[in-house]
Amino acid sequence: MPRPPYSSLQTNVSEKNNKYQILPDVQLQTQIQCFGYRYNRIKIFIYIILNLLLLGIPYLIGRWYAQWKVYFNCTPTFLRNATVVLLQEDNQYFFCNVRMDPIDFLPDGYAQKDGGNGVARASSSTAFNSPMFSKPIFRHFTFRYEEYLWDDSKDCFRKLEGMHGVSCTEILCSYSGLSHSKQIQLKSIYGPNLIDVEVKGYWRLLFDEVLNPFYVFQLFSVCLWSFDNYYVYAGCIVVISAVSIIITLVETRRQMEVLREMAIGSDDFLVSVRRSNGEEEEICIRDLVPGDVILVPPEGFIMPCDAVVTNGTCIVNESMLTGESIPVRKTPIAESDDYYDCEIHKRHTVFAGTQVIQTRFYGGNKISCVVVRTGFSTLKGNLIRSMMFPKDSGLDFYRDAMRFVATLFLFSVCGMIYCLYLYVNRGTSWIVMLVRVLDIVTIAVPPALPAALTVGTFYAQSRLKRRQIYCISPPKINYCGKLQLICFDKTGTLTEDGLDFSCVVPCVEDNSGKPSFLEPVYEARNLPPTSEVLRGMASCHSLTHIKGNIVGDPLDLKMFEATGWELIEPMNSNDTRRYDLLTPTVLKMDDVEIGLIREFEFTPQLQRMSVVVKTLDSPFMTLYCKGSPEKVSPFCSNLPENYDLMLDSFTVKGFRVLALGCV
Repeated sequence: MPRPPYSSLQTNVSEKNNKYQILPDVQLQTQIQCFGYRYNRIKIFIYIILNLLLLGIPYLIGRWYAQWKVYFNCTPTFLRNATVVLLQEDNQYFFCNVRMDPIDFLPDGYAQKDGGNGVARASSSTAFNSPMFSKPIFRHFTFRYEEYLWDDSKDCFRKLEGMHGVSCTEILCSYSGLSHSKQIQLKSIYGPNLIDVEVKGYWRLLFDEVLNPFYVFQLFSVCLWSFDNYYVYAGCIVVISAVSIIITLVETRRQMEVLREMAIGSDDFLVSVRRSNGEEEEICIRDLVPGDVILVPPEGFIMPCDAVVTNGTCIVNESMLTGESIPVRKTPIAESDDYYDCEIHKRHTVFAGTQVIQTRFYGGNKISCVVVRTGFSTLKGNLIRSMMFPKDSGLDFYRDAMRFVATLFLFSVCGMIYCLYLYVNRGTSWIVMLVRVLDIVTIAVPPALPAALTVGTFYAQSRLKRRQIYCISPPKINYCGKLQLICFDKTGTLTEDGLDFSCVVPCVEDNSGKPSFLEPVYEARNLPPTSEVLRGMASCHSLTHIKGNIVGDPLDLKMFEATGWELIEPMNSNDTRRYDLLTPTVLKMDDVEIGLIREFEFTPQLQRMSVVVKTLDSPFMTLYCKGSPEKVSPFCSNLPENYDLMLDSFTVKGFRVLALGCV
């Protein structure tokens, strides 16, 4: 296929008048090359004439190969003047029309020197921003449910990502609520907060299926056989193909409906938002925009967007996104000059589609969250997009099938040449000669191939379903024939939990300050309440109460149960003032009480977590750190000489070992 006619591709998008740029898609882990084109009236006229003369063959080529359709109708131009963009991903091409829409409101901070979100003012030098437009306009196109807006200052298209390039401190201090007019302004740019997957109608699906190259060839073969009086065989092929098409249409439509129901999740409902004047207002979830401040109700709800917690704490069930059934605690984001990133600050972000099952706020201050992403920009939206547009696995069954057909066609060409030679020597009429030569192609390339593939896939799917194995993408069944190794993750989801506490090995210092290990203690609750090991086991975790039950990581839960301590999370109690904090979690055993002052949650990168606690009536605080032995030991100033030997004695037996330290 011909590449776009550029002698040198410009990859520097900051350079003015560029015809080419790269659009990175981080979520789908791919890069898309974007080329600028502009419709040419002369080419369009010639394209229409050719379709009339050649019975629509140029149209079919344009449907099968998007780059050819763009080449037939457009001429290359600069991106800032483009009315069409040609997108290339690996060996696939797509084209999108660039829309130019005037907007009634231009949000503050848009189209500034830093580019804002790609909105161009009427005074811009862009060709489309002529004096005939009295309102600000923005040029944009939609690709895979994502919006790309023209940034006039950087001379390139940029993806509309919601709240981007904002520091954590700015989120806490500057986003206290949007005015009603500002909310309307932003909605005109971001659109409704909705993950709406298009479900094609049966007629459109039928049209797309019939124009498949296989079925076009099959239609040609049926017409040829009918002309040659092969009515019975042609009729059989038509019936088989019709059944195959019906099965494909019904299955495709069902998959689209299932995916759409999954994407929508729940019906529309009202949420409370805080306005810039401090008043609260209930709006539909579809009207949410980045910058809105949501007030989470005490009974919780399904979060309709990605939002960062700015006040209070909430417990969230993220099983819909991660598959983990353990609830996750979301805490307020801390002030920092670092830019907000949903991956880095996911402990402070409530994602769309997750269930807020419990909230904690005190003194009448409700849980507040600032909306950072809506619609398909959310984590849930990206998950839906990854299901609709999966990354190329390198096993392209359709491409391999086309290569197989092309190989058969080459063999048929040899037969056509030989038969043509024979018919010419025999003086056969040109009509008979043409029919017989073309008939060789239909014999070498089986017209019933697509029907056979569809029926085979449907039969394989029915066999899998009888074994309670469900497939939402039947074409993937063809790939399974090449699989040699399957790896499973999610231990604890696919397997039984079966985790139990074994023992704890305390470490003490002798009179000379030399540390040494004691004998293993198999009943941790037998340790004295003053033991730092026991207190660390009782406090260094992320457990919480939900509906009267203690929930959290299974390892933390088993460790805490082994101590025999009590976990108390007071909602409104004057006793918590003794810890110089409004709402600490209290850990209690007999007369010993410990208040949890600050928790630094576990992260896979650090492989450890820490807590700061304070004992009742003690003027000092203690920090406990728990994690993998190799990550905790570097923070210890003095280790027993047999530290590695003691660690190896447990790990070689298959035990999961954690190290605990305090200061």
